[in-house]
Amino acid sequence: MNDIAGRVRELVFESIDDVNLGLDPDNRLTKDDSEPLFGPNSRLGSLGLVNLLLAVEERVEAGFGQPILITDNPTLFNSEGPLRSLGVFIDFVADMVRKSES
Repeated sequence: MNDIAGRVRELVFESIDDVNLGLDPDNRLTKDDSEPLFGPNSRLGSLGLVNLLLAVEERVEAGFGQPILITDNPTLFNSEGPLRSLGVFIDFVADMVRKSES
């Protein structure tokens, strides 16, 4: 795992911790790469998802000094999009950071 991917994983996990504080214990996200973030099997409602995306954007900007806009991706909410699982989302965010640094 390269440094960007590892740091993004940490920032996403910190964001999950923040979002989980506002969720019922039964609806809290796990830090499992297979955890769905969107769709019928997701633990998040629409507000929880928005809060997670905003928290990740803020933490990434603070951590890397580069803003990213996750919701700019037209495939975000597709069934095969980056929200289909936590692991895919982390890879997606890491790719965004790499592109913003180049």
